[in-house]
Amino acid sequence: RDTSNSDAIQVSTIHKSKGLQFKVVFLADIASRKVPIKFTRDDYYIPNDLNRGIAPQAKPNVEHKNEERRVLYVGMTRAIDTLYITYPTQYENNSTANKASPFLEKLMPPNNVATKRRPRNDSVNFTLFDGGRTNEENPINRMDAIKNEYVDEAIKNIQNGHYQSAIQKIVDLGKIEHYKQNKTVDGFVSENFIDHQENDSINSKLEGATEPPLGYERKKISYSRFEAYEKCPKMFWYKHVLNILPENQKAPTLYKGNFFHKIVDDSAKRKMNGQSDTLEQLTDIAKSTWNPREYVGYSKQLENQDKKTVEEIIEEYHKWDKQNPNTIVGAEIEMDIKVGEYIIDGKIDRVEQTPEGEYVIIDYKTGGKNKKITNLNESLQLNIYAMGLKAKKKFGKLPKLVSYFYPEKEGQRIFSYEVTQADIDNTKRKLEGYLKSIDDGEFEADPDMKKCGWCNYKDLCDESKA
Repeated sequence: RDTSNSDAIQVSTIHKSKGLQFKVVFLADIASRKVPIKFTRDDYYIPNDLNRGIAPQAKPNVEHKNEERRVLYVGMTRAIDTLYITYPTQYENNSTANKASPFLEKLMPPNNVATKRRPRNDSVNFTLFDGGRTNEENPINRMDAIKNEYVDEAIKNIQNGHYQSAIQKIVDLGKIEHYKQNKTVDGFVSENFIDHQENDSINSKLEGATEPPLGYERKKISYSRFEAYEKCPKMFWYKHVLNILPENQKAPTLYKGNFFHKIVDDSAKRKMNGQSDTLEQLTDIAKSTWNPREYVGYSKQLENQDKKTVEEIIEEYHKWDKQNPNTIVGAEIEMDIKVGEYIIDGKIDRVEQTPEGEYVIIDYKTGGKNKKITNLNESLQLNIYAMGLKAKKKFGKLPKLVSYFYPEKEGQRIFSYEVTQADIDNTKRKLEGYLKSIDDGEFEADPDMKKCGWCNYKDLCDESKA
């Protein structure tokens, strides 16, 4: 149920929207021959004694119509406040007029005049909206049509190697834009429009110079990119150079993690201001701010499972936080460090101060229920956070401990290591090496059966051993 006032539109099929509700719902194209769709008899026949389940009581064509009505009902009942049902009175390039779905006609009194048999329903308004205008009535649409025509021709000329013709079309596009702004072509000078400046970068490309990798801001990079490069340079290439979102990466997984982080980060900030949350308060916040729209396209079972998991790990967080003797001195702290010519940035989930005045960094990790946690002192993320904390004037020194908190794990949930200067120096050397390799465009795969098995890009990678 979405009762938020966020300025967004969720597009979905009726089947995928089951279990969800929205303040305003639009059902489009509820027209004749569309709802219900034309009944087509099956090419085969299954005897009733071989049929599993409950046999339909009505004839197949009647049952089909009833099912279509039920689907429309599901769509209509997704609306909380307002429901718009629309259909076009005429389709483009169709000479015959279009009618409303027979299901809608039953709501509409003949000639919009109420009768005993079909009284008026005050909750329903039938309004004709003029959705079509001629080019003369809408000059902006006419200009856009002309512009699109010239854009298409320019692209075709470029693809076919007719660059002189493409330049002419681009000049014409400039003239169209001039006309849209000034309502006249007077004052348009094509020579000024194609003022040309030499670009030396093309020479470097033609001579084989290596271009900087794309997909991230040059000279500024987050720690998460290093984690990808450390696992496999080709994974980095897919994820951060080509910017490919893997098909098998589920958006709900990201949402669940971000949702938990938001709740506990906000709770930590309130605790810093002297307000400690009860478990009931945290659970209520989770229930009231959960967004079911993040699960459109996924099963209701997955959503219910994730909601239950979030409530469980919030309980584990609250239990751990309540017993923690340290004082929270920072939450969601933005940090950055300089390595070579690069700025590496990130955000620290939580910083605590021990009774002895030492600092402790906590990083929350959702998932990882069966993950084996080893060699924390080699973690790029945790060592970068330690360096970032020291770089901030408010803290000015390395933390005593850096920890991962895994609330979904059974048994041990906190995994820590004592920070040493040797680990920090080793991390710096690693980062410098990775940055040089990235600058040099070294994205060779590092295949391994176990690693490739977990990789989100194994379906794309020719070198995967999965």
